[in-house]
Amino acid sequence: MAAERIALLRRIGSLVESPSLYQHLTGRENLEVHRRLLGLSKRAIDEALETVELTPVAGRLVRNYSSGMKQRLGLAQALLGNPELLLLDEPTNGLDPAGIHEVRTLVRDLPKRCGVTVFLSSHLLSEVEQTATHFAIISQGKLKFEGTLDELPMRSEQTIVVEVDQPSRAQALLSGIGCTVTREGDRILIAPDDQNGSAEINSILVQAGFSVSHLSTRRMTLEDVFLELTDDTLTHAAR
Repeated sequence: MAAERIALLRRIGSLVESPSLYQHLTGRENLEVHRRLLGLSKRAIDEALETVELTPVAGRLVRNYSSGMKQRLGLAQALLGNPELLLLDEPTNGLDPAGIHEVRTLVRDLPKRCGVTVFLSSHLLSEVEQTATHFAIISQGKLKFEGTLDELPMRSEQTIVVEVDQPSRAQALLSGIGCTVTREGDRILIAPDDQNGSAEINSILVQAGFSVSHLSTRRMTLEDVFLELTDDTLTHAAR
C-alpha cells in the first residue's frame, strides 16, 4: 500500500455518509471539479450522471436537490474514473424513506451496471439485508461471520407464529407436549423442532377446541442473527 498508494487509490471510489458538495454549483459543475482533479475526459461526467440517473437535473443548483439526489450525486463523484472497488459508509444515513429507496436501488444495481465491487458498511441491518449479496458481521473487532444470507447460522430456522382465542391456555397446552413456546403480545411463538411443523401445530390446536385466527412462519432476520452471534461478546463487555 505504501509503495503503490496513488495507483491503488485511483482504482477505488468512496462515499462516507454525506457527500461534500458545493451548494452554489450545479450537479455537473460539482463533478467537473473532481474530473479536473482526476485528469479525466469530460465524457466521464456524462457516464457518471447517466449511471446515477441525474442527467435531467445536471444543470440544476445542488441546493435545490432533494437529499436522495444529493446522495446520488455523491455516488457519481465516487464513480468518476470507473473504480473497481466502491467503499460506502452509511450511504442512506439521514435520508427520508424516498431517498433511502433511491440509494438502495442504485447501490444494489451498481455491480451489474458498472462491474464494480461494492463494500457497504452500515448499522442499519434491515437496509443491508435488502441490498447486499454477501455479509460480514464484526463485533468487538472480531469477525463473527462471513458468507451469504442463506449461510447465516440459524437463518434457516423458522419460528411458527400463532394467534388463537385463548393464548394462555394454548401456550400451556403446547408447552405440555414439549414445544418451546414464548409470547409476543397476543401471539404465540413456537420454536422449530423435528416433531411439530405448522400443520401439526394447527391440527393440535383445532382438535383441542381452539379457534386459530392466524398461523404463519417467521424466518430470523439479519438483526436477529446479529444479536445471537454477538450476545456473548456484548454480555462480556457489559461486565
